[in-house]
This record gives sequence, structure tokens and C-alpha cells, in this order.
Amino acid sequence: MATHTISLKNNFYIDIFSGKVLDCNQRVETELIGGHYAPLDTQSHTYTQIFIQDEQGKEHSFSTHNWNIPIRVGHELNVYALFKKGSSSGDVIAVKNINLNQIFISNDLSNVVKSFYKPFLTYGLIFMLIIPFILYFVLFVFIQPEPNSFIATAFSFLIGICQLGGLGSIIYGYHFRWRKVYFEAKKLLNTHL
Repeated sequence: MATHTISLKNNFYIDIFSGKVLDCNQRVETELIGGHYAPLDTQSHTYTQIFIQDEQGKEHSFSTHNWNIPIRVGHELNVYALFKKGSSSGDVIAVKNINLNQIFISNDLSNVVKSFYKPFLTYGLIFMLIIPFILYFVLFVFIQPEPNSFIATAFSFLIGICQLGGLGSIIYGYHFRWRKVYFEAKKLLNTHL
């Protein structure tokens, strides 16, 4: 259970987990990219697994990707994780090492917030591209109505509604809403760290 919870608008909250580090595992993987006609390059990924115990004796485990967090067993940490209401899993967005008085904020905060809004993008693309294609296919291959008939007009109207709904989902749901949550989370992190 979190030590402290900060509620955000738009069905999100930040849980703050405080405790002493019991264990910390870190591994680095190097990936070879390219080959054949492309130049070879390498990319390293650092994976960190942190185990802390809160004041009630409950253990919590957190994973980070490509964070450079200097911690060791015995250090006191505050771990900030972003959750969507109704979800039991969240993403670590900040860590404060109390012993070293250092704060680490995720460079990937915008991608973490965007990941919660991916369905808006997915459904928007489906409504803009796939459903209209299926409707056009059904209309012109199977039904084959007269050019100015009621069925042709109704299908055209339905296709237009689908495309506008999909565009609205992408613009409002994906592009605007994630930014609102991102800036609110960033502002709250700056005031609570």
C-alpha cells in the first residue's frame, strides 16, 4: 500500500511508496542494430529492479528501464508511480533517494502517459480507415445501389460520421488529453519532490 496518494484529474493518480531498500538488481543488455546494407551500431539498455520495505513491513518491487539511479541496500527511497484509476499496475515516474538527497524523474514521462491513451489512437485509426473501407466495399461490391439513392446517401453519411469520429478520437483523446495529464503530473511532481 502506498504511503501517500496524489489524485490527478482525468482518472489518474500518483502513489508515493516510501521505504528502505532491501535489494537492488541491475543488468545491462547491449543490442546490435543494423547489418546487411545498414551500418552496424550498438544500443545499451539498463534494467533496474528495486525492492523496498515500507514502515508497515510490506515489500514493494519496482522496475525501471534506462535510469541511472545510484542506490544501495539500506538507502531510504520515495518511489513515485503513475496509475490509471481501476488499474493495479503503474509505471515508475520518479525516485527520490533520501540518503543522497537526489531526485530522478523519468525522461520517458511523456511516453508513459501516452501509453494510457493508445486506445484513442487505435480506435480512431480503425474508425477513420478500416470501417469506411469495409462500408465502401459492402456498398459497391454487394449492394451496388443507384448513384443518388437513399442507400448510397445513407452509407456516405455513415462513412463520413465514422471518419469524423475517428479523427475526433485521435485529436481530442490522444493528442490533447495525454498532454493535459502529462503537464499536471509534471507540475505535481515538481511540487512534491
